[in-house]
Amino acid sequence: VVVRIQMLAELEEIIKYKQFNEYPEGREVIKKTWAARLNGCQRNVDMWQRILRVRALVVPPKEDIGTWIKFANLCRKSNRPGLSFRTLSGLLTTESRDLDVLDMKNNPPQVVYACLKHAWASWATGGKAVREHAYVQMREFTVSLVERLGIHSAEDISFQIENSRGDEARMSLFKLLARCYLKIGEWENALQDELSEGNSLQDTLRLLTLWFKYGHQKEVTDAIAEGFGTTNIDVWLQVIPQLIARIHAPSLHVRNLIHKLLIDIGKAHPQALVYSLTVASKSQSEARKDAAVLIIEQMRSHSSILVEQVCVITFAHSLSPRSSVYRTNI
Repeated sequence: VVVRIQMLAELEEIIKYKQFNEYPEGREVIKKTWAARLNGCQRNVDMWQRILRVRALVVPPKEDIGTWIKFANLCRKSNRPGLSFRTLSGLLTTESRDLDVLDMKNNPPQVVYACLKHAWASWATGGKAVREHAYVQMREFTVSLVERLGIHSAEDISFQIENSRGDEARMSLFKLLARCYLKIGEWENALQDELSEGNSLQDTLRLLTLWFKYGHQKEVTDAIAEGFGTTNIDVWLQVIPQLIARIHAPSLHVRNLIHKLLIDIGKAHPQALVYSLTVASKSQSEARKDAAVLIIEQMRSHSSILVEQVCVITFAHSLSPRSSVYRTNI
């Protein structure tokens, strides 16, 4: 209801806006009123879309770029990527069906920046390559801004900013340049973290392969045990299933070291381990069951409540109608 009343009020303002054809100051007052009113609205995509459609009757999106970029950002954050894309595409000098190739010199800088953020956020459907491409484009865009501003060195930036005070358009480019540098740093760290995580998992899996294959040799076991002291315990969280699968390994050296590692993991991250161990303790294999029970008992010394809670949950699950044990007993 409130939105409808607001839209009716704005229809009256639209009539005034059209009447102010030769009075630009009056139009600017109305546009500032609309901007302030929209900022006070609930961050709802459908609500903003209805309001902006009415305003577009007299103010085309390309003449109100800031507002429509805010709307595109709202769409992106509200998981409406298609609407975000269409909005940004409509703000480009030449509408594009593909934001991967942007004309950075002939399109408004604020629109290019928003398009690159949209591209980065599209990694869920396009994969890591999309993020890498967006990162490269952001670097290229930053270079183009530096050239546009006539900056020749890092020391030159402060001098240029001081000389640009009072030039609103130029100052907005300096602010945008700062945001670009910030995004480059954030995205570079994110890409390095992704690469590091991927490499870390592969390295850990290779180590497990060698350990399980040659761990019966005491020298290998001693070397791996020594490495445990210098390795962050969190590294092993990603290979817990592989470790639990080997808790009843035939080699005593391998088995004892796995038990020690799982006990250490249980102290640091009991919640990551207890359920899988409880399931293993129900195994048909006596060796596997005994090994799991042994580690669970060690965990009771520091996480008894958690262990009991998980035991109750797994016991209740075994009695559920979906359980084969329950059906057999009927």
